[in-house]
Amino acid sequence: MNHKDWLDNEYKQFIQALNESTVNNFQQHPMVLRMLGTVEEQQKKFDYYAPLVLAQNPKSICEIGGGSGLFYVTLRRLGYKGDYFIADLPEVKSFQIDFASKNGFELGFTPTSEFDFCVSLYALGEFDDETKNKYVESVVKNTPHGLVVWNPHSGASSEINWECKIEDEPFFTMEGNKLLTW
Repeated sequence: MNHKDWLDNEYKQFIQALNESTVNNFQQHPMVLRMLGTVEEQQKKFDYYAPLVLAQNPKSICEIGGGSGLFYVTLRRLGYKGDYFIADLPEVKSFQIDFASKNGFELGFTPTSEFDFCVSLYALGEFDDETKNKYVESVVKNTPHGLVVWNPHSGASSEINWECKIEDEPFFTMEGNKLLTW
């Protein structure tokens, strides 16, 4: 099985897991746990990355692959007031809206033509080349600042084709993961 087929199957199972769950119990679903980890694991990482994003004082953020919407909620809890857009699968967006609402925040999906900041935590690097290149060309290269946890695995290309600072991921989630900033 090639990487794209494998990844499409993973996302199909993730969507099914979210559809079988609610915002109150999704974290107990085995597929969600496998894809995202526990809320505690995610929150530890997001509490580390959120101040790095907020330090740039962005007026608008595009998050590529938003998982449950927890990073959005984390930034809002820390006082972020700017525009926020999550680029994700349509089937996942409705869950993210519900999750944000449960946590007291409204999440809309009106994209702007430009963003001040791009963030992708454990998503962009795992995409197939076609999808990855689409986001790199349309968002990453057109955004003045960004933070990406690059996680190529299971056959994903590890090529980084834009100018950025490359460091080891602080949490060492998986060998080969990198922290990319610009």
